Amino acid sequence: MSFKLTIGKTSILDIPAYFNEAIVAIKPFLVERSHLDFLFTFIGLLAQLAPKTSAIKGATLNSQKIAEIFLPVPPLAEQARIVARLEELEPLVARYGELEERNRKLDEGIADRLKKSVLKYAMDGKLVAQDPDDEPASELLKRIATEKAALVREGKIKPDKPARGEGEGADKNYYGNLPAGWAFVALGKLCDFKKGPFGSSLTKAMFVQNSAPNRIKVYEQCNVIQKDWKLSRYYVSFQQYLRMSSFAVKGGDILVSCAGTIGKVYSLPPDAEIGIMNQALMKVTLFSDDCRSFLLLALPSLLIGESNRGSAIKNIAPLSVIKKKTVMLPGKQEQFRITNRIAQIDDVIGQLEIKPR
Repeated sequence: MSFKLTIGKTSILDIPAYFNEAIVAIKPFLVERSHLDFLFTFIGLLAQLAPKTSAIKGATLNSQKIAEIFLPVPPLAEQARIVARLEELEPLVARYGELEERNRKLDEGIADRLKKSVLKYAMDGKLVAQDPDDEPASELLKRIATEKAALVREGKIKPDKPARGEGEGADKNYYGNLPAGWAFVALGKLCDFKKGPFGSSLTKAMFVQNSAPNRIKVYEQCNVIQKDWKLSRYYVSFQQYLRMSSFAVKGGDILVSCAGTIGKVYSLPPDAEIGIMNQALMKVTLFSDDCRSFLLLALPSLLIGESNRGSAIKNIAPLSVIKKKTVMLPGKQEQFRITNRIAQIDDVIGQLEIKPR
């Protein structure tokens, strides 16, 4: 029987064998088969319930505590009946365990599935009512185009390459009928994307200690996945930061995980530390903050299905593909109503969420 870490796993040997320090050999004085079956059925369970000693890697028993386990022993004939009855019930117990595990998985995933359903409903224009007095998305797109042109003139972003068509390659029929006041638009018309440096451009040889003067933080996927900018493992010197300034990030920037775990989105809070992103991240620069909250909701579902299947590690699709991805965009006022309504629903889902048993 195992009596360290995983306690109470039992087996009956019918061959000579040696055992290590995590196993205890139990040699019954009576070798009657019904008695052996009875011991085999109950001694492991009783060992799991016995008082244990804490060790570095977990709980453990010792031979003295095992010897002190109290086991009520009925007559041999009753031992045989007990074991036989338990064997009859074993398939039912196993079935119950399967159903319990299935229910546990359903409980764990229900909140996430509800949130995805609500988001899909919102992105289809069905979550809130359209108001004919709202400014249409076409007017918002005109302002965004003006702000984008200003960024190009200032040299903050590169001008678009000639394209054969806006949103080319996107299946607009997927969205069904366009709600009143909404517009189809390619992501490249709303924001710019910048992937992190190639692996050879940022290596561990460049890292410095946290105590180094003027050190600069390196943002990783863990910051995005856990939505915590304070998580820190690596830093570079200020001189290295200047050399890699095109990969700089700061408070307010939007980061996306783009290798392995794809499509997690995190908007750095205003007080986040400046830093550079590593090769597993992508920075999203909005041309206008007017649609920030809406795009933070829409981006994960838009990006998670866009992966590069040609590599061993799952990577996000090329930027040329991402920029052509089409989104249904409501006007500014409806975006505000949608994001507020989703926040309210998320609060309710959080309160109703069933915790794993």
